[in-house]
Amino acid sequence: MKLSMLKEALTNIIRKPITKAYPITKRDIAIPESHRGLHYVDFSKCTGCSLCAIDCPSNAIQMTKIELKLGTNPKNLYPIIDYEKCVFCYHCVYICPVKAYITTNNFELAGSPETTSLSFSMKNLQRGEIK
Repeated sequence: MKLSMLKEALTNIIRKPITKAYPITKRDIAIPESHRGLHYVDFSKCTGCSLCAIDCPSNAIQMTKIELKLGTNPKNLYPIIDYEKCVFCYHCVYICPVKAYITTNNFELAGSPETTSLSFSMKNLQRGEIK
């Protein structure tokens, strides 16, 4: 028994690793349409109703006061998603009455310095991509 374990250990020492050094070695991955990736808020559509924060099962959405003066949100309260708490259930996306959430297939969040949705929403607002 000990001899077979020793043989197995020596074999595995000289064998190439099976796993890839991700994200250093990337490969093309087919992502299904139903994949729930990164999501963030279109600040120009958000009314500040807080339904998304109330419905979030992991308490990952906090309503934060941001002075944007876009006209659609008189209270200037916008949802900010904490991706470290988020379980990507998309309850916020489905419950939003004005469809203010933008969904993506981006699944590469590990190691990213972006841990909240604020930077994604602000970048897109500044570029004018959000209408």
